Amino acid sequence: MWWIKLIFVYIIMMVLFAACVSEQTGTGVLDINRYEGEIKNFETKVRAGEDASGKIIFIGDSNIRLWETLQADMSPLPVLNRGFGGATLKEITHFADRILLNYNPERIVIGAGENDIASGRSPEKVLADFMELAGKIKVNHPNTKIYYISSKPSPARKSLSEKMKQANTLIKGYCQSSNIKYIDVFFPVLKENQPNPDFYVQDKLHLNKNGYILYRNVIKPILLLDFNPTSE
Repeated sequence: MWWIKLIFVYIIMMVLFAACVSEQTGTGVLDINRYEGEIKNFETKVRAGEDASGKIIFIGDSNIRLWETLQADMSPLPVLNRGFGGATLKEITHFADRILLNYNPERIVIGAGENDIASGRSPEKVLADFMELAGKIKVNHPNTKIYYISSKPSPARKSLSEKMKQANTLIKGYCQSSNIKYIDVFFPVLKENQPNPDFYVQDKLHLNKNGYILYRNVIKPILLLDFNPTSE
């Protein structure tokens, strides 16, 4: 109903207003160009003939960057890995013109937000950063479908789990009102309400083979719903 949408828009506006209020601590300020070298490597691949047109681009932080089996896991879906460093949503937006928007992707899968919270940004600011990125994509590629992979909890960042959950909730609400598909990986990695250590490498932060199998089993069926490779 129209009044429900109106209420949600009002809530979003209040969240964005709160995000604009200066915080006394934890502003999450990073060197926006710290991953310039990795971005240049992507550009070199394109000049060498790598083509992203018509593919599903996975872009995000180390959860995406370290997904070495992404192509095999998503097969027969045509995917391209554009994960870099420990990227934040702000950094993805900053580099979007060079590694994302200059292509003609079929779909874009965004996986970022954890490092944003870890750097000190509030859940409200993470939402605002995601809205900025999604808005930029929609302006440049209005027909490209967008997916968002939620932040996941990890044993190494257990103290940040609640803030990540809050950011996920805010972003999920925005996705539902903006024709963006939200993919939850927060709850699937839990065991007895704690991050399951079976899914993480020794640093207790990054995913291991079992973790990426879980990601595949959660994400791939959702992407397959919108894609029929036999019709290509």
